[in-house]
Amino acid sequence: MGPHRDELAVVTGGRDVRLYGSQGQQRASTISIKLAALKLAEEQRGAPPLLLLDDVFSDLDAHRREALIELILGTAGQVVLTCTEASAAGRRVLDRARLFTVHAGTVTRQ
Repeated sequence: MGPHRDELAVVTGGRDVRLYGSQGQQRASTISIKLAALKLAEEQRGAPPLLLLDDVFSDLDAHRREALIELILGTAGQVVLTCTEASAAGRRVLDRARLFTVHAGTVTRQ
């Protein structure tokens, strides 16, 4: 029961991204849906909600990473972003971020 159980087909160029898309295309499609939901929530609430992006850069090429960063910096409110290498977020994000590391179950603010 519930919307989280619905089957959603993402199609580009007439092909199912889940079957024919690369890892990066699949990840970009998922992020696009998340950003569309963010925009809808913002329109309904009058303020941007918290955006959670977990290991978002792992399958994105440099071009898609940069495009996502532009969107985050230009439209999102508060963002919680995780990645395995902080440098993947880029200097523009790191200059504005509060950086935390997790090592062996211990969280440390940098």
